[in-house]
Amino acid sequence: LNPDEVRLPEEAAWELYQPFVMRRLSQTGHKPLDGLKLIEERADAAKKALEAEMKERPVMVNRAPALHKYNMLTMKPMLDKSNTLKMNSFVLKNYNGDFDGDQMTIHVPVGRKAVQESWKFLPSKVLFSPATHDFTIQPREDALLGLNFLTSEKHTPEPQSFKTSKDAS
Repeated sequence: LNPDEVRLPEEAAWELYQPFVMRRLSQTGHKPLDGLKLIEERADAAKKALEAEMKERPVMVNRAPALHKYNMLTMKPMLDKSNTLKMNSFVLKNYNGDFDGDQMTIHVPVGRKAVQESWKFLPSKVLFSPATHDFTIQPREDALLGLNFLTSEKHTPEPQSFKTSKDAS
């Protein structure tokens, strides 16, 4: 994932985008009850409408407590089969996030003006914190260890295979 993307659980995406999918289906000639049935069945027409809405309408991710507007960032949603929200670890500093079960809320901007304004809050467009002037996107320990490994003199670029886990360590 790049820093501007988030993977949403598919069921959550259906729930969040249902009104927009319904509207899109009705604009293509489906009756409201038929549209609801298509959504419940996860039909191809409904899935195409969901994907189209997700391209046009981002999500805003927030982790409480939000002390300033930069604790709420816009992300480009992508569907995921799991039940967890997935995002690039580089943007977690902005949320003061870690991996101990933090909960994040997801919002979908409704109006056209809100959607246009929300695109301004992609992590790639909010690079500096207004409070500290530090970078908001920063590599964390796992990425730094990987970069250190890849740039070390001992690193060999050829793929290696091991017969046992003891050989790999």
